[in-house]
Amino acid sequence: ALALQCRSNDEEIIRILSEINDAPTQELLKVERTVLNRLNGGCQLPLGVHAHRTGNTIIAHVAMAKTWDAPLTKFTMSDENADALIEKIMERLGQL
Repeated sequence: ALALQCRSNDEEIIRILSEINDAPTQELLKVERTVLNRLNGGCQLPLGVHAHRTGNTIIAHVAMAKTWDAPLTKFTMSDENADALIEKIMERLGQL
C-alpha cells in the first residue's frame, strides 16, 4: 500500500488519485490503522494488526503486549464488515 498526499484544493490530482485507489485494500488498511490509532499506536506500543480478505470476510491477526517485556497475546478475528471487525478487536483488546 502507498500513501499519497496532495493539496486539498487540487481537483485534478484528487481525481487521478481516486482512479488509482484500490477500495478493497483501503478497507483492509482501515481496519489496521484504526485499531492502531485508537490505541495511540506507534513505535512505542507493542501492537501489530494485519488484515486480509478471504471471499467477503475480512480476517485480522492481532498481536499485543502490555509492555515490551510482557508476554505477547495473539488472536484472530473476522467479520464481513470492517467497522464491526474494528469494534470486536477493540473490545477484545480492552479485556487484556
